[in-house]
Amino acid sequence: MFSFGKAFISILTIMGPFTVIPVFISMTEGMSQIQRRRTARKAMFVSASILIVSTIVGETLFDALGISLSSFRIAGGILVLIMGINMLHAKRSGTRATQEELNEAMEKNDVSVFPLGTPLIAGPGSISTVILLSTGSNRGLLVVSMIVAAIIISSLIIYYLLRYSHLIYKAMGHTGMNIMMRLMGLLLSAMAVEFIIDGIKQSLNL
Repeated sequence: MFSFGKAFISILTIMGPFTVIPVFISMTEGMSQIQRRRTARKAMFVSASILIVSTIVGETLFDALGISLSSFRIAGGILVLIMGINMLHAKRSGTRATQEELNEAMEKNDVSVFPLGTPLIAGPGSISTVILLSTGSNRGLLVVSMIVAAIIISSLIIYYLLRYSHLIYKAMGHTGMNIMMRLMGLLLSAMAVEFIIDGIKQSLNL
């Protein structure tokens, strides 16, 4: 049965606020406070738009491509599990953005769309998650609306976390950030296992 609370926590976790904060601080170094706010606002708008569109058209796209939901649940679950395991080791997953991509982005004037908006926040893992939450027997206008609401609320939370990222990082320190990342990694891993189990059950008609 669909749970808004579970969906909200899943979406907020997979968007990886404590993974993005150190990258945001690094990429906005030298910017004024106004520029940082503008960058954070644009990044969240881009990522939220991508996730909302994915929520709405995800199942239609699968039908058009002939991809079964059970197969996608297993594949998406494995992807999310990899991200969760990386977070348990306090590492940023390569499925978000490689170090080479981050280095290339550092040379650009605007980093809000790439790599912050996508793939760091709205990456393969978060896109897979919102699609998985909105497809199958749960799908309906009410469920889709609640997932969209969860995306918007999560985006607002991450926006304020990025807006005050320097203060948060100063207060928590590197160790505190890693602890939060590991806790989120544990939640993410558990959620991924559920996706995989559901996909296997659907494949075997259990």
